[in-house]
Amino acid sequence: MMADINPQRFREKPQTDIELTWWNKYVSWTSYGELTGHQVAVAQTSKRRWDIHGWILAGVAAVVLLGLVLFTHVPFIYAFIFLAALALALVLVLRFEQNLLGDTTHVDRVVVLDAPVWAMIVMRARHMMDDTAAKQKKRFKDDLDKHLKEHKKAMKAAKRAGETPPEYVKLDEDAYINPATQKNATDIYTDIVHQLSDSVLEASNERIEDYWREHDYQRQSLGYGVQGCSCMACKVNEEEGTIPEMSGVVAASRRRSEAHTDDSQASFMRRISSMAGLNMTDKQRQLRKSEKRYRQQYEREQKRAEREAQLAERKRRAEMDRQAEERLKQWSAK
Repeated sequence: MMADINPQRFREKPQTDIELTWWNKYVSWTSYGELTGHQVAVAQTSKRRWDIHGWILAGVAAVVLLGLVLFTHVPFIYAFIFLAALALALVLVLRFEQNLLGDTTHVDRVVVLDAPVWAMIVMRARHMMDDTAAKQKKRFKDDLDKHLKEHKKAMKAAKRAGETPPEYVKLDEDAYINPATQKNATDIYTDIVHQLSDSVLEASNERIEDYWREHDYQRQSLGYGVQGCSCMACKVNEEEGTIPEMSGVVAASRRRSEAHTDDSQASFMRRISSMAGLNMTDKQRQLRKSEKRYRQQYEREQKRAEREAQLAERKRRAEMDRQAEERLKQWSAK
């Protein structure tokens, strides 16, 4: 994995931000951050899962044993011997499949991107993970337990006060569990791969670049990056001829010390990604672009009106000066 990631540049402790599980494999995305916090290298890895295969083979063996004993009237000892031979054959087949497909972690892709962009992708994925069937059921169960405890507490209080106990109001399960909004591992995986595609990353970089151009103070607070840093903040600094006062390493260290937490960098990048509109839908982005276009057009018209007013004022002053000179000449001639 580290063969594709420069360990001298991405020296922050690796962090597995997203992990998805299927019945036959695991897929995870691990980020390696710079000390400046400007960019991250994200490695997508996959590993085959074999525990479910073992349970399937055990179930097949149990069904075969039960069938032999119940339907063929074979003595149990012979059925057990046959089962042992079958189990051995199945284990050998499983071992052959493991050797054929491999059991090691495979690096599918490594991509370097701006930290706010990756923060947005992680936020999207975690929001989708909160809408899985298991998470929706857990939220309903947790709220149901809390609701029952509160009702029992209210019943006891009413009994002590000699009042009429409150009526129990049943929670609406449909408000918690909605199959139409449920996501699964495949949905989340597809969205992450889409967000990491070249076209979407290009659009995200354009949005974060626009944000840095409009928010000079936020950009300067990042500090300057490492030599050859390709993040959008350093790109805008280079184009505008701006050199931040401090290095990105010092700026990141200050954010951690001010926030008193190691998660300050990730929290800062999440705020930047939200303010830059990286987590908006296409319709919301289009509305923001339209608002920005109208605002820019209004500002251009205001500047043009100011220039025209200044030009008219200069013409008026020049005409007054000319008339004054003519009157002075007429007075001198007399």
